[in-house]
Amino acid sequence: MRDRLFHRGPDRGLTWIHDLERVGFAHRRLSILDLSSNADQPMVSKDGNFRIVYNGEIYNYVEIRSELSAKGINFRTNSDTEVLLEALIEWGESAISKLNGMFAFALWDEKRKQILIARDRFGEKPLFVGRGRFGTTVIASEMKSILTHPLIPCLADQEALTRYGNGSWYEDSSQTFFEGIERLPAAHAAWIDLNGDIARKWRYWIPSYTEIDYDISADTAVERFSELLQESIRMRLRSDVAVGSSLSGGLDSSTIVGFLSNEREKSQFSQNTFSAIFPNDPTISEHNEIKLVAEHTGVDSFTVAPDPNLFKEECRRLHYHQEEPFASASIYLQWCVARLAREHNTTVLLDGQGADELLAGYQWYFKQYQLDLLDHGK
Repeated sequence: MRDRLFHRGPDRGLTWIHDLERVGFAHRRLSILDLSSNADQPMVSKDGNFRIVYNGEIYNYVEIRSELSAKGINFRTNSDTEVLLEALIEWGESAISKLNGMFAFALWDEKRKQILIARDRFGEKPLFVGRGRFGTTVIASEMKSILTHPLIPCLADQEALTRYGNGSWYEDSSQTFFEGIERLPAAHAAWIDLNGDIARKWRYWIPSYTEIDYDISADTAVERFSELLQESIRMRLRSDVAVGSSLSGGLDSSTIVGFLSNEREKSQFSQNTFSAIFPNDPTISEHNEIKLVAEHTGVDSFTVAPDPNLFKEECRRLHYHQEEPFASASIYLQWCVARLAREHNTTVLLDGQGADELLAGYQWYFKQYQLDLLDHGK
């Protein structure tokens, strides 16, 4: 089950099995912060009462570490994993709301005899819970790991298939395409007992849709958004491995590459960008825009031209990793771009995914904007 996730963590793999309880943790590591073996997982607390497996990155781990150090807590590593572990020990489940990052984790509490699981606010990192025979419960980052367990049946969920067929299935729902496997929703946490039952499940964060500053000017709003984006990028540069960007030539990724170039001038790090282009079809290719951004920012630009014949050859492998149906071949473009980055030893990519959702870039937002105008008598 652990090594079915080798592609997610090729650096190291470790397992812990509880001597008395029917509990086991396993982890495949992709080293980003503190590359030493001291930061390997599963990580155990100093008193042995807590163990954690965790996927992702806590971007504000430096600030949280400082806060914990002020309380007299000493750290053995420079990893965000240990910061997360100590934060959960110090503040309990309320620590989750302090986290700025993308994450999914499972924490074993020896005294409570329960496991705490949680997922980041927007569900960037996946977390699945599988149910099998004899009360078997398996939690993992991917369903293929869960389905490796001999007591978990590999059966299609017919309701999910029907919903997908009639266009009413959504990626962010708890339902998956596999019977007995559910997705922990974004911004949710849960305690699971030794019987596999959920003792408590709750949503720890909901965006505030009412605290709106209607008096802010457009110029002030743009300036404030710029400050927030720059700070966000600055925090994501906390890495002990190379950081690059996916560059499409669009506004969102081009903006991020531009902000990164500002940071590069201060910190003196190399900056690579990775792009998919279609040189034989200028109607859809943005290679001219990509070239302009690369020239303006002085980055090292690398491109790949996805091949439809190679797409056919790799389709089965692509679906194996996606695990569920997807509606757009753009997934394959991301696949090719990620592979290009890996070929150039770049482990971390900052890109513009999610900007259209945040900044109303899709056509279905137009109706909402028109309704807002009507609400204001315009």
